[in-house]
Amino acid sequence: MVCFSALVLAGTLYVLRSLSGSVDLHLTERLNTLDFSDVLPERKIDEIPIQRSEVTWMPPSVTFASATPSPAGGEVHLTFGGTIAAETTVRQSGYYSDSRRYDFSEILSLLSDEISSDFSMAVMENLVMPDAKVSDLIVPEAIMGMLSSGKMNAVALGFGKIYDKGFEGLISTVQSAQSRGLQVLGAYMNEGEAALSNRIMEIGNVKFAVLHYTETLSSTGNKSIRKDGNSFAVPLLDQADQDIALVRSMGAQVVIVSVNWGTAGKTAVTSSQKKQAERLCAAGADVIIGNGPRRVQNIERITALGADGKEHSALCAYSLGCMLSSSTKTAALQSILLHVDISVDVNDHVSVRATYTPVYIWRYKQENVTRFRLLAANGTVPDGMTSDQQKKMASAAATVGTILKDAAAAPRK
Repeated sequence: MVCFSALVLAGTLYVLRSLSGSVDLHLTERLNTLDFSDVLPERKIDEIPIQRSEVTWMPPSVTFASATPSPAGGEVHLTFGGTIAAETTVRQSGYYSDSRRYDFSEILSLLSDEISSDFSMAVMENLVMPDAKVSDLIVPEAIMGMLSSGKMNAVALGFGKIYDKGFEGLISTVQSAQSRGLQVLGAYMNEGEAALSNRIMEIGNVKFAVLHYTETLSSTGNKSIRKDGNSFAVPLLDQADQDIALVRSMGAQVVIVSVNWGTAGKTAVTSSQKKQAERLCAAGADVIIGNGPRRVQNIERITALGADGKEHSALCAYSLGCMLSSSTKTAALQSILLHVDISVDVNDHVSVRATYTPVYIWRYKQENVTRFRLLAANGTVPDGMTSDQQKKMASAAATVGTILKDAAAAPRK
């Protein structure tokens, strides 16, 4: 455009000069010597040029959309209980002859405030089969009502004998729990229910996964599940490594692994438990919660080298003890509720803090029937408790305190 204007001007001057003869305009010479290389295009431009006089330039205002939303951070509060084994004496305690019905709803009534949290879970080592004869293994369906009325959200059913009555026994037990509104872990009726995506929850803006595994099945259960081909029904501990990686890939910020392992009646953590815990930690578990020994065992923070060559740490509670059983052994009268407070900051950094409530199994006689109540061993003494029972309750709190004196968890106030 500039070039075109210059040529027009030069032509006009030339005509004027020719017409006037005496007019000497030096602009023509100067225009002939101008260098237009800065403004001449090197190639043809098809777009129509914009008239600068018609444009008022303003700084652009640009908003960039993020491909993934920024983490907002949050926190979630979880509570885990020990093993529930509703053996003969426990079962009989829930039977009321006048109505000929079972009712276990009062057993957790004194502990429900401590159980209540964003998510709470206990482990049950029983089967529910309404048409089968009751025993130490098979219990009335009403036992599930004890958990739901006691503010439990979920129950882990994976244990050594979960498949001892075949697939029928597992299905009946799972359905009983689900009918009470309980989420079931560790035992599944079909591959859809067993899908890992069902183990991921989001509460308090924290996305976390709770996985439950059984270390080994009994010989009876092992033969039966192999014959049926239902490998999905009971997740075994050997598959935990790959599952942890998968739920991470699905977006779980925190991974909690519950496992039924160890030796019943063993107060000391075994070398096998330690080895398995290190493996789970290396795989990426943030919290490991053990049940099976039916005794309170230590809680510690462990570290292990992951497959990526980075060191990973996890909180490991090797065994929460026996929350409810018929055993009268002193070591079986106490367990703990483990309270896990998890926070995730805006940079996706996970922080885990743990406290515990010592739990005492209170037994008392009512109309010649032994009744059971679970309560905080370091809490208020309930009305009607004898002096002998008060001493046992205090002893339970002291025993748990001794076991966990150097633990990575403090008593809950």
